[in-house]
Amino acid sequence: MTKHYRPQANRIAHRPIIGSMANELLDSEGARIKWARMRAGLTQQGLAHLVGVGNVYISQLESNTHRASRDTLKKLASALNVSRAFLELETDDPTPPQPAVGD
Repeated sequence: MTKHYRPQANRIAHRPIIGSMANELLDSEGARIKWARMRAGLTQQGLAHLVGVGNVYISQLESNTHRASRDTLKKLASALNVSRAFLELETDDPTPPQPAVGD
């Protein structure tokens, strides 16, 4: 019986590992946008359409070559069904806030 050696990757404890993409480090806004987009089953073009921006811009956000404004982050969070705070690295919980009773 052959044993396969698989070295453990060095993981930095402060970098969150979330959901089914446990091998991906979600340590940037771009990584979190991409993770949430893939979880939602959207293409960059599909997300761009929902948010009202170009798909090249979504690619730039995911690769961290551009940063989204607060307004765009709010639209992204809504389209991706995650919290804005999650996209901005303020929390590791992607769950969006629940609307107040009566809203």
